[in-house]
Amino acid sequence: MLASPTSLKTFLFAAMAPAVAVAALAVVAPSASATLLSPYVPTGAECTLAASPTTNQGPALVDLLGYRFDTTSNKALLNAVLPAQYATLADGGGAALPPRRAVYDAYDDWGDLYVGATQSRATQYVDGDQLGCIREADGRQVAFATVEIGGLQVQRKLFSSASSGSGARLVQSVTNPGTSPVTTSVFVGDLTESTSRGDLGSDDGTTLELTSSGDQTITAGEDRWAVTSDGTKAGDPALAHVWDGPGGEAQASIVRSGAQDGVKTLAGTDDLDADRFGYGWQDVTIPAGGTASFLSWEAARAADALPEQIGMAQDAAVAISDAPAATIFEGLSAAEIAAVRNWAKPAPDVAIAPVASAASDADVVLSASTVDFSPGTALPQCEEGTLTWDFGDGTTAVGPGGSHRFAVGTAEVLVTARNACGGSAKATLSFEVSPPAPPVVITGDPSGSVPTPTPAPGVPTPGPSTDSAAPAVPSAPAAPGAPALTLIAPDQLPASLLGKKGVATEIASTVPGALRIVLSGGGLKLAKTMTLQPGAPRTPTFKLTARDLATARRAKKLQVRAKLTLDGGKEIITSRTITVRK
Repeated sequence: MLASPTSLKTFLFAAMAPAVAVAALAVVAPSASATLLSPYVPTGAECTLAASPTTNQGPALVDLLGYRFDTTSNKALLNAVLPAQYATLADGGGAALPPRRAVYDAYDDWGDLYVGATQSRATQYVDGDQLGCIREADGRQVAFATVEIGGLQVQRKLFSSASSGSGARLVQSVTNPGTSPVTTSVFVGDLTESTSRGDLGSDDGTTLELTSSGDQTITAGEDRWAVTSDGTKAGDPALAHVWDGPGGEAQASIVRSGAQDGVKTLAGTDDLDADRFGYGWQDVTIPAGGTASFLSWEAARAADALPEQIGMAQDAAVAISDAPAATIFEGLSAAEIAAVRNWAKPAPDVAIAPVASAASDADVVLSASTVDFSPGTALPQCEEGTLTWDFGDGTTAVGPGGSHRFAVGTAEVLVTARNACGGSAKATLSFEVSPPAPPVVITGDPSGSVPTPTPAPGVPTPGPSTDSAAPAVPSAPAAPGAPALTLIAPDQLPASLLGKKGVATEIASTVPGALRIVLSGGGLKLAKTMTLQPGAPRTPTFKLTARDLATARRAKKLQVRAKLTLDGGKEIITSRTITVRK
């Protein structure tokens, strides 16, 4: 009996044979049978990657377990009804692997790529130049030609790692060079009604063995992988097909054989409708100038007996599905990772530092207590990014921190961290914002020896406020033993009195100095300057012009601010806030 997928998540993509111990998924050194590629030298057929090292063609990619992944050259099939194939998987092979064959009949030209509403000659990915590819990622990735299909730019890449996991990754990228969004579909494999394009490990009848949901039924939008075999013998390997990763924003909307519906049930050795099998993402919207990419993985597993190789292929599918981001995205740039739709991107880690206190009359400085744009992924291309702050009142800021003035009440701040690979994470912070603190008299002692002052004569004690006068409320008393500046101004003032009496104040000091007093608020700013002597109160009154009056009446609050400059430059400052009642 096959093990369930959930019990195999810590396994390497597969063991080479049942008797070999299974290692935990990790970066491991290649075995003697997994000969790495030598420096690539063009042979005149760069896009024909050979399954056999003795063939005079470009060398095939070899994974850590020794399985080879070769590709189909540009060629017309014997059936003239079908177009030529390009960048599809050919035979596959291995070195010292059961049943010890250098070339297998694994894929047999499977994996056509189509971009468009239907699968036809007009939407097929094919290039007339079989030399149209280059090597990337230290020779471990083959980038095939960029082909225009329906006004879109389409490219496929094939990759096999030299350091972790096993199997081969296909990247299907579609770029929209236009100025408007475009909606299209991306299909991989044989989804046509014509003759089979690939035997998938068999000569006449491919069998669906298992799916990611643990049964023998493929359900589009739910299943992420399936295992196929030749159904009758172990001569060719079983194959793991992984078309979606966990957490991706898009899932394949169609997985089928030929012209069948999205659900396929195992029914016999010829279960896949003349070997036809494929998957696709429909209704993909690509913004102007943007790219949408879809990753899929293929792995072959050979053994001396069919049940053994099916179990190994299952292990491979589970391990690929659960592989870390460093394995899934190895060899891709930050921009290429950001374009992937069907696999979760590496996510940042972010938190906002707590706010000790906040008042509505002062800016609150916000910063991130934690910022890691690519935590634990071993993907340095993702380690840069941006922070965007949302202050909850329609204003935003971009940067490592934000400074903002909040209204009285509960403030809600949101920060979004987005890394260079398109991964994002959010953090929130709530804190209470208090009203402004009552004004405090700021005093200073220029000599350090000023005696304890006596109350300034002539400074009246204000009575209760009324609507028919401009009553005054005194500032906080002076601190004993220090000079003080006392400002008296109305606490509240009806808007109807602004035009009649203006704004009257009274101010006194225990030390002499040059006084500047300013009335401001709502765009209004009026200033008066005078000399202030100890114990001699002054009563500056701000008369308002018609324009000043209109501005003041629109303001909710006015502020009176007094600054006394002493000899030697030391300053004493105090202020009062006046509420304008409508």
